[in-house]
Amino acid sequence: MDSSLELIESAVQKDVVRSTHGGDWRAHAARYRVFLDETAPPPLRLWVSDSDPVRFFAAVFAGLLRGDHVFLANPRWSSSQWNTAIAIAKPEIYFSGGEAERDLKQEVEAPLFSDARLMIATGGTSGRMRFAIHTIDSLFSAADALRVHFAAQIVSSVCVLPVHHIGGLQQIVRAIASGGQVVCAEWKGVERGVALPEVDGQWTISLVPSQLHRLLANSQTRKWLRRFRVVMIGGAPAGAGLLAAARNENIPISVVYGSTETAALVAASKPADFLAGSRNCGHSLPHAVIRIVDLDTDLACSPGEPGRILVKSASLFGGYWPKVEHVSVLRTEDIGMLDNDGNLTVIGRADSVINSGGEKIHPAEVESAIRATGMLNDVLVAGAPDPEWGEMVAAMYPASAKFDPASLENALRAALGPIKIPRLWVPVEDWPVNEAGKVNRGLLRERLIEMSD
Repeated sequence: MDSSLELIESAVQKDVVRSTHGGDWRAHAARYRVFLDETAPPPLRLWVSDSDPVRFFAAVFAGLLRGDHVFLANPRWSSSQWNTAIAIAKPEIYFSGGEAERDLKQEVEAPLFSDARLMIATGGTSGRMRFAIHTIDSLFSAADALRVHFAAQIVSSVCVLPVHHIGGLQQIVRAIASGGQVVCAEWKGVERGVALPEVDGQWTISLVPSQLHRLLANSQTRKWLRRFRVVMIGGAPAGAGLLAAARNENIPISVVYGSTETAALVAASKPADFLAGSRNCGHSLPHAVIRIVDLDTDLACSPGEPGRILVKSASLFGGYWPKVEHVSVLRTEDIGMLDNDGNLTVIGRADSVINSGGEKIHPAEVESAIRATGMLNDVLVAGAPDPEWGEMVAAMYPASAKFDPASLENALRAALGPIKIPRLWVPVEDWPVNEAGKVNRGLLRERLIEMSD
């Protein structure tokens, strides 16, 4: 079997990455490699922030082949985010807009590693920016495990996720590892159903719930989704109503669980199980072991008992740049449970549990119940200070949403106990959602605290 580097070397000579806007990734990769070789020997710290996905991938893999340290950046970051990230990475080379430029003012530092590393920005839901360190082997381990899990010899995909996120990046890694292809499609055209790449039953696509919601609203895109082998849904909680609508349309959904730190998926349901009625994240992939432990004691939880999700995997990251760590087990901030068959259900975040008069309330449970009513889709539930009970349940939602809180509360009484029904409803004018479809929960909680002061 070829090594990961040999697979990448072969891929940059082939038509592995295409875009609905055109562009030859082979030519870009060759040009970038010449520039890097003429600049300095590896490892250099590379900053890749190109908005064109073909050029983006070409720069990333040109650097990895040389043994450089590659930082993935979002070209749409705010100036504050940009400055924070630059201060962490201290890049020597910038790739953007099809151009490569060396920062001659950047101080040369002793490299942390002698071989290639990939740094992927992550802020989780807290908004605190960090760069998770991955090796080529950790990325390919996750890619190989997905292929085995879905019994797919070749993994080709249509990419509509941001390529600087792990969910976008891993799509090309899977294609390189399996001899597949990636077509980077322009989301707005896909959403309208006017620029849909041709696919067959061997292709995959990864979506966040908000994207699935929009594609289900169009008969043309519903028909298109049914042609895929797997439609992976992750990045944010998918409501029961949304999953039921996808099931009614016979969409081959896989509900997935993973993170930047795990190189994307470590658990994924099978489409056949989803279509039969399952709503969980299925079994762990073959390269990972998932355990659930008590939040307070760290003792193993019984099947059906919620607790902290721990992940042991060959694809785990190696710390946050520049702090190198050997991470044998990832202690997530996610709460979940395993059933008797080992299927994972993700409940919510350990750092967001609401304590109201000693009663622990998981926001994700309340959010799921709210979405299931069909009255409100975008919502964040958090604890607001309460002088009597310590915290009360508060629900924040986009100010543009039209619903009647009294009617919604009546609908919730059948699904939730009285203490779990939000006592405070807060409209938010500027609903903070990033490109990956994740709500900035940290920012919304800050606003809630400010309102309560």
